[in-house]
Parts: sequence; C-alpha cells; structure tokens
Amino acid sequence: MNDRLDPKLIFDAIKYVGAEKCVIATDFGQLYNPPPAEGMRLFIVILRRMGMSEKEIYTMAIKNPAKLLDIEL
Repeated sequence: MNDRLDPKLIFDAIKYVGAEKCVIATDFGQLYNPPPAEGMRLFIVILRRMGMSEKEIYTMAIKNPAKLLDIEL
C-alpha cells in the first residue's frame, strides 16, 4: 500500500508475457499493510475484476511456483 504500483500496469505486463511465465506472490506483512494472506486475496480479487481468468490465476499462484520448487501437483 505504501509504494503502490498501478494494478493496470501489472495486469498489462502479465497479459503481455503470458501467465505461464509469471508468478504472483506477496511481500506484505509490514504493520502498515494487510497480513500476507489478505494482501494476496486482495491482489487476486483486483486481477479477477480486471478480467484475469481463474485459470491464469491458478497458473501464476499455484502451478508455476510448484514447478519452480519441483513439486508435483
């Protein structure tokens, strides 16, 4: 919330490179920000409202991180 980046810039960047090449995460946890889980939920809600599909969210939040960590889903 402090160093706020326009969500539209993030959305456009994801659409440009493709969800299969992105990971979404949070660095929230500071006292002036929501807890990390709430921050991630808010980020996902914003992306969904902008038109990001559930499949794209799943890819970036679950599938791609699991691949990077060599975890089978």
